[in-house]
Amino acid sequence: MLVHGLWWGRPSMAPLRRRARARGYDARVFHYHTHRETPADAARRLAEFTRDLAGRSAAPLGYLGHSLGGLVL
Repeated sequence: MLVHGLWWGRPSMAPLRRRARARGYDARVFHYHTHRETPADAARRLAEFTRDLAGRSAAPLGYLGHSLGGLVL
């Protein structure tokens, strides 16, 4: 799970997502609105998103956050 930083969005994680997928990982990007929701609100949504994914797959989940994305994690 890739989580972008402040003022950035899903496209900023595209190069890393492509590299991870090329190596066999099912990389996903979690998007949140850095200027419209608090990190705590984004973290709650990330937890829901993660539970949904975990319920559909037995594969372990890994996380990488950039900047504010690290606080969201």
